[in-house]
Amino acid sequence: MINIVRIPDLDLARFNFRSNQEYRVVKIGNSDKIVRGKRIYVNGFPEQQEVNFLPAQVNRILTNPRVQGYVLVYRIGAFTGMSGSPILDEDGNLVGIHGLTYDVHVEGGGTTPEEYGIPINAYKSSSVYSNNAEFYFNRAYNLSQSGDKQGAIVDYTQAIQLNTNYDEDYKKRGNARYELGD
Repeated sequence: MINIVRIPDLDLARFNFRSNQEYRVVKIGNSDKIVRGKRIYVNGFPEQQEVNFLPAQVNRILTNPRVQGYVLVYRIGAFTGMSGSPILDEDGNLVGIHGLTYDVHVEGGGTTPEEYGIPINAYKSSSVYSNNAEFYFNRAYNLSQSGDKQGAIVDYTQAIQLNTNYDEDYKKRGNARYELGD
C-alpha cells in the first residue's frame, strides 16, 4: 500500500495499491438517496470465512452522526472482520462503508446487534476526495466505459488540472474526444 491518507473526521482512509490482477472499479453512488427501508447490501470477507454478501434494510439515518461519521443504521448480521466493507445499493453502486457493530439492549432483556455505516457522500464532501486526481481519472474511465464520453472528458480534464504529470489522463481524454469525432 502506498499514499495512505486519513480522512479528517471520518473513520476512513484512502490508499493506493498495485496489483498484478485487474480489478473492476465500483461505481460511486449517491448516499443522499438512501432512506429508511431502502435495501442495501454489505459485501465482505469476515475472519476465517469466504466472501459474504448480506442483504438488509436501512433502519435509521442518524441526524447526529456517531463518532467519526457513522450515520446509516441497519441490522445485517455482519461478522468480525467485515469493517471497511462496501455498502451497495440495489444497483450495485457504492453508497457507504460498513464499520461498526454495537449490541443494543432490547425490551424484555437481552441484546441484538445493530450495525453502522458511513455514507459515501461524507467522503465525497471531504477535502481529500475533491483534490484527488486519481478519483477523477477513475470516474472518467467509468464514465467512458458506460458511454458518457463527454462526462469522461470533463473528469479527465479535472484530473489533468490536479496532476499535469500523468500522461494517461491526456491519452484517455484524447481517445474520448476521438470517439466523439473531435
